[in-house]
Amino acid sequence: MDENNVLAADIQQEIEDELYFYVRSGFFPQADILGCAHQIFEDICMDNDVSLPSESHIRQTVERLADSAESSVTDRNNYVRLRNVFDALNRERIIAIHFAGYTQSDGHDEVGVVFQFMKDNNIPRRGYCFYHQQDIERAMDESIKRLYLAFHSMNGDEQIAVEVGKRIAELLTQNGFDVEWDNSPGTRIAVNNFLWDKVYDEEDYGIDRAIRIMREVM
Repeated sequence: MDENNVLAADIQQEIEDELYFYVRSGFFPQADILGCAHQIFEDICMDNDVSLPSESHIRQTVERLADSAESSVTDRNNYVRLRNVFDALNRERIIAIHFAGYTQSDGHDEVGVVFQFMKDNNIPRRGYCFYHQQDIERAMDESIKRLYLAFHSMNGDEQIAVEVGKRIAELLTQNGFDVEWDNSPGTRIAVNNFLWDKVYDEEDYGIDRAIRIMREVM
C-alpha cells in the first residue's frame, strides 16, 4: 500500500466521524483508540478501494481529534458531578452503571450482572439506573446536549420505580443539574444542557465500580 497516499476529504471525514465517539467519550485509553483507528481506516479504505495511508497519518489523525476534544471543553465539572450521583446511588442499593453497552437492552444485561451479585450476597435491591452509548452520543451532539437515564425497580413494581426515579432526580438536582422528568415510571429522566466533558482517567465506571461500592457498604 502507498504510504504517501492522501485520502480524499470525504473519506477522511467519514473516518473521523467513526472515530469521534472513541476520542470524545473519555472512556478509552489512547492505545485502544489507536487500535480502533487502525481498524476503521482499514475498513473504510477497503470499502472505498483506496490505499491505506501511513502509520504517521493515522496517529496524527487520532492526536488531532484528541487535541480538538481536549480544547473544546474548559470545565471538567459536569462528569465529576454525574459520577458523584451514580456513586451515591450505588451506596443506596440503586444499581447505577455508566456506559452500559450500546442500547437499552445491553444496559439491562449489565444491570443483571450486578443484580445477581446483590442477590448472592443478600443485598436489598431497590432499583437501577444507567445510560448507554447512544445516550452519550446524544449528549455529545451540540444540537441536543441532553443525557437520558434509564431507570426502574428490580421487580417491575411501578410504585417502587417512581420512588427510585424521584431519588435519582433529587440527587441530580442537588448536584446542580437541570432535570426534566414527568414522574412516570415509563419515561426516562433527562438531564438538560449536559456538556459531555469526561476525560480518560483509568477509572472503571461500569459493572465493577458498582459492585466495588456496594461491597464497601455491605
